Amino acid sequence: MNTTEWHLLMQVSAFPESEAPEQQKVDSVFYRINNVLCGADQLPNIKAICNYCEENRKELGVKIRREIATLKKESSVYHISSNNVNSIFNSIEMSEKCRLRVLLYPGSRDSIEKLKLNEATHNMILQFDSSKPNFVPTEPHNNYPIFYQVCNSVDIAALYIEALLIDACMCHYMMVSDAAPHHDDKQKISSEKVLFLREICANNDIEFFSEPAKNLIKKVSALIREDTPYVSFLSIFTVALDDVSINDSDSLRDFFNDYCKLWSHFQKWFFKKHGRMFSKSEGVGNPIERLFDRNKYQGQISLEEAKTGIENILSQHNFKSIHGTSEYSNGYSFVILRKMPKTLSHKRILESLFVNQLHQAKWQIIPWNRLDEFEPVYYLIETVPFMVCE
Repeated sequence: MNTTEWHLLMQVSAFPESEAPEQQKVDSVFYRINNVLCGADQLPNIKAICNYCEENRKELGVKIRREIATLKKESSVYHISSNNVNSIFNSIEMSEKCRLRVLLYPGSRDSIEKLKLNEATHNMILQFDSSKPNFVPTEPHNNYPIFYQVCNSVDIAALYIEALLIDACMCHYMMVSDAAPHHDDKQKISSEKVLFLREICANNDIEFFSEPAKNLIKKVSALIREDTPYVSFLSIFTVALDDVSINDSDSLRDFFNDYCKLWSHFQKWFFKKHGRMFSKSEGVGNPIERLFDRNKYQGQISLEEAKTGIENILSQHNFKSIHGTSEYSNGYSFVILRKMPKTLSHKRILESLFVNQLHQAKWQIIPWNRLDEFEPVYYLIETVPFMVCE
């Protein structure tokens, strides 16, 4: 819930070395990426992004710093003659495979087409082709959720890695990841971002962006196709720029507000598409069916109490006021007690949320901007988010 786990960046050395120049590029990207925010040679725009957030969105800046600081690098040697391409993952613990986000692979696609990583929500295989432009749409791999990202240089590869990681952070920050409660739902977010981008451009639903941002969004939307497996929103404002200068901290800074607007727009689109947007005009209907699909607490929460809770929010919510960040102002979550606390301090935190005696499956509805108050007890609670509108 509204948190991220560290990600793995894996470099693969392929033998026999049939792609020696590509291996050098893979090595260069791998050793360039630092695990922590230190030194000048790091992810290209992190410093500019965090400086922007310090002035405008402090909470988001903290989450991005945590996200990047938890990046972990692993290396592996893969013998192409091996019968089992999944031996690439031998160096990774089974429980950590779900966290593998980027695979730097220098070999041919034929040698990796049987790779499987069902545990992950998305995994980008980075490959190189100097003849390509800066922005290249992702391409499908035989086994979803793996996909290919072609880069024309080491600098552009670093931008793509940065974009994927920060997008992952935004997915949690905007509660989109929490609104996709099951593993297969989370995997579908990648393709839904593509659908969203194509849809808003087809409907010309981009008038509230700055003019330069509109042009970039249209440019990228024209390149991606219906079967494009993934698109990073951040890459629109970095990689897709005609002249990318990774040393110019102001280039992304000028677009970062548009980037946040794009994510906020996707947030509302996603919640509405999946029945998690409740409005005064349409009524509440059956919130248990809409919010608790395949959730083990579906039969333990009273339909009437849940419905009344959301109706009270709709009647009392001031849609013209902004409390917290604008992305959180219309968001709420059912918070359910999954496990009883074992320490007095955690019990006191939970007692501030749940009225009367604690018991498993006890629940409450709170606004998103209160969720961070309960970070120490995240492991004891489950959140089911929704949004409201007029």
